[in-house]
Amino acid sequence: MSDNKPKEDTKKVDGGLGRKSIFYDPDWNPKGIPPPGERQIAYNPATFKRKIELKPRLAGLSPEKWKKQEE
Repeated sequence: MSDNKPKEDTKKVDGGLGRKSIFYDPDWNPKGIPPPGERQIAYNPATFKRKIELKPRLAGLSPEKWKKQEE
C-alpha cells in the first residue's frame, strides 16, 4: 500500500533570505539567517519600513554640557 501523505521538504537551507529577511541587518546579520529555533520569514516591503534616523534621548544632557564639565 502506498502512502499518499505529502512528504515534507527535508532539504536544509544554508543561506538566508538576505535583505528580504526580517532578521537582516547590514552589520550583524547580512545574510538574514534566523536565530536557532526560529523559522525564516520574509517581510512584506509594502508594510515594513525601517526607521533609519534615530533621535538620541539623553534625559536633558547635551554635548555642550559635557564639554563644560570636562574643562
